[in-house]
Amino acid sequence: MPGFRDMIEERQGFVEKSMESLDLSEVHQLLKLPTQYAILDGGKRLRPIICMLSAEALHGDYRETEKAFLALELIHNARACYPL
Repeated sequence: MPGFRDMIEERQGFVEKSMESLDLSEVHQLLKLPTQYAILDGGKRLRPIICMLSAEALHGDYRETEKAFLALELIHNARACYPL
């Protein structure tokens, strides 16, 4: 039976794969590099993991939270990079 650390690492890998597969083709050229830096820099990815663990606590499948956690990460990173 996998341990907690293994479970978190599996989900982090899923998050990274999802982030890397984002289509940024419609991002304006001036914003493409900062956007790539903001979303592909790695990090702990706590928001997506919390999203996945919340779904699992309600007997959901963490892989079905991809759109939700991508939205969380994109909103967070946009807010961090482009403060109002």
